[in-house]
Amino acid sequence: MANQHRYLPVLLVASLIAAGGFGCSREAKKNRHLQRANRYFQAEEYEKAEIEYMNVLRLDPQNPVAVPRLGLVCFEQGRLVASYAFLRRAEQLQPENLDVRLKLGLTYFNLMGLKEARDEAIYILQKQPANEEALLLLVETSTTTKDLEDTGQRLQQLAPQVGKTAGFVLASGFLHLRRQDLTNAEGEIQQAISLNPKSSAAYQVLGSLYLMRNDAKQAEQAFKTGADLAPNRSARRLRYADFKVQQGELEAAKQALEEITRKAPDYVPAWTRLAEIAFAQRKYDDCDKLIKRVFARDALNYDAFLLSGRVRLVKGEAAKAVTEFERMNAVYSRSPQVKYQLAVAHLLNKDLSKAAASLKEAIALDPNNGEAVLLLAQVNLRRGEVNSVIDSLTRLTQQQPQLAQAHLLLADAHRMRGSFDEALAAYRRLAELYPKNPQAPFYMGLVYLQQNKKA
Repeated sequence: MANQHRYLPVLLVASLIAAGGFGCSREAKKNRHLQRANRYFQAEEYEKAEIEYMNVLRLDPQNPVAVPRLGLVCFEQGRLVASYAFLRRAEQLQPENLDVRLKLGLTYFNLMGLKEARDEAIYILQKQPANEEALLLLVETSTTTKDLEDTGQRLQQLAPQVGKTAGFVLASGFLHLRRQDLTNAEGEIQQAISLNPKSSAAYQVLGSLYLMRNDAKQAEQAFKTGADLAPNRSARRLRYADFKVQQGELEAAKQALEEITRKAPDYVPAWTRLAEIAFAQRKYDDCDKLIKRVFARDALNYDAFLLSGRVRLVKGEAAKAVTEFERMNAVYSRSPQVKYQLAVAHLLNKDLSKAAASLKEAIALDPNNGEAVLLLAQVNLRRGEVNSVIDSLTRLTQQQPQLAQAHLLLADAHRMRGSFDEALAAYRRLAELYPKNPQAPFYMGLVYLQQNKKA
């Protein structure tokens, strides 16, 4: 027994030494992963960097380098959901890390969190008044008259601190553009370019101005210059491809995107754009292959989810489309577009009740969604709910009188209820708005015919 007690201190010391050795080994292992990760990050080998930073987090879940760097890696790759998760966590760990806050603000903006994006821009400008990307984000999030006024006041307050820097002048020109003041906008945008001829942002804003003037030739040149000046992984490179799509030049857009994927094969948004082009060209098998490639890098990608469901719809695979959009709805439960597409899938699956429920959810999230209101009206007409259709379409035609289909459906609903005077008034309103619409006189004649039969 005495011998056993005599060995106890020796065993304790041995265990403490072992524990200390394990701790050192753990720390050394973490540092090795961190050093490798930092090298890969600096070399823009982001996939390798991500693996190493994740290894760091397994050993140190709150590591102050790995967490923000993972957010920046995901941001550079265009993986918005993962970017948000890491950047939000990084912001909580390092509230004064302005690079993190800027990338988080841009991520919010791309995820349609406009208020949150604006708040981040305002915070950054309080610390760095001349931060060009924050200035542009502030203007970009000015979606209402009140926002535009607030942004104008903020720029006036910043002017004495910032002076006539290229970024500030560009933000001022961009604000004029948002206010539809094209003359003053062009002057300041051109001044910003003269101050910084390598500004990809300035050329992109200039391209937007030319588009508003319907000058496609100069818009293309501006977008192309902006793309050439931008980094490989950049929304400004995508903007040039988007312009080519808008002009109907799908092959040219495809070439521009393929150039991006050659230089930055991990940049997810370029792959989703290629999938969208394949969909537009009705190359659905190619589209599916590209979608799978996107999901391999970004399992929660919004655009890939949406495209996958739409491919199922055009192929008439109703049950698969419902499953796809229900999966998407579980992730993006606040998206009216997802609710709308789910309703379309339910309609294809001949489930009017579920379609109506999804459309009501879409309208609750976005009351001005005319497309959803119209589709719900069509569904409700088929279900015989005429009064609710008349109520909703009366509001819609007052709010968005340019929607011809809304007037036609409203007239149909009045006819179904036997309210021929109201139906005739709806057709007359449509005829006033669209005097060259051949349908309006036809339907007016139909109403007169039905009235005569009624008499």
